[in-house]
Amino acid sequence: MSDPVYFGHTVPPFREVFSRILRSGMQEMSVEQVVRAAEALTATQRSAAADWLGEAGMGAVLEGLDDARRGAVRERWTAGGGVTEEGFRREYPAILNAVLGALPPEQVSRTLDRLTGEDLASQSLFLGHEGRRALFGGMPPDRVRAVLERTEDWVFLATGKQAAEGIGGMTATLEKQERVGGKLQDQETIELKLRTSPRGVYMRWIAGPFKGRELLYSEAHMGRSELRVREGGLLGVIPVTIGVDSAIARRGTNHSVLEVGPIELLHLIERDYAKAAPRGHVERVNHGLVRLDGRDLFKTESVLPRDASLGYYCQRMVHWMDYVRGVEVRAEIHGFDGKLQESYFYRGLDLEAPLTDRDFDPKNPGYKLK
Repeated sequence: MSDPVYFGHTVPPFREVFSRILRSGMQEMSVEQVVRAAEALTATQRSAAADWLGEAGMGAVLEGLDDARRGAVRERWTAGGGVTEEGFRREYPAILNAVLGALPPEQVSRTLDRLTGEDLASQSLFLGHEGRRALFGGMPPDRVRAVLERTEDWVFLATGKQAAEGIGGMTATLEKQERVGGKLQDQETIELKLRTSPRGVYMRWIAGPFKGRELLYSEAHMGRSELRVREGGLLGVIPVTIGVDSAIARRGTNHSVLEVGPIELLHLIERDYAKAAPRGHVERVNHGLVRLDGRDLFKTESVLPRDASLGYYCQRMVHWMDYVRGVEVRAEIHGFDGKLQESYFYRGLDLEAPLTDRDFDPKNPGYKLK
């Protein structure tokens, strides 16, 4: 099987990458630091690392080390008879945190600077959601920030693609604001349910100019071309079935109902990045770690040329990335005139919501869509 390719970057297998990561850390260490890193781990964790490396991988780690450090590594990192991929995935966060934990900040920076974007992508994709949670959960904030600031945009997007493949359904309270017809609309707050297959979207406006509105798109119950909607207030006496792309369906928005959600936001970002990155048009500004909605997020900004003729969706986008789960939970999109065009915040985002067919059935007694 060939190695996966994301945005023109070939991502190597993590078995190969692990030896480079460990070697990069060991090259910074004194004998005392090698011992300290080993003693921070259990015998099981050290043997898991040695088993995963194998003789060739261990040889690559030892390359360039002096005899004293070689001896310290050989003595403490000994094979234990084999480890499964899942077994190593469980132990790896503790192993990396022990290595980085033995180094002061300037040595951590040099260790990370030796790694490529492809190396960091391989690590992120190997770990998955739970592995990233364990890895970053064991790091102090300054080291989390150091890793994320060296993580290229395409790696975040590759991680997002992997995360999206594992999402069956989600719920959130969506807070959104859009500029429609040149006018910035008031903020809307929407109860949101999404299912990927069969595709389903349920929205109920709980605050804002369309309060009381209710909308359901359900491939399972209504096919792909229609949706059910009931307006709020005096207009909402009777629910109606309308076309997905009808003017009523797009009331107060620039988007189809099928463009709602973090996965569709990812696709929007991917399209601009795929065009802009090869041209050298993407400038990234890091804003560090922020706490929002009970989660630690990494805030960045993507800046493109202020030239609408280049065909990009926007000139500037601010991202709030849930770097553990691999999804963007908040975004602000600014047009080529510098004005805010769109803002989305998926508050309370649950990517493991136990949604069923009933959640996308217009006859659901909790809805007013019969």
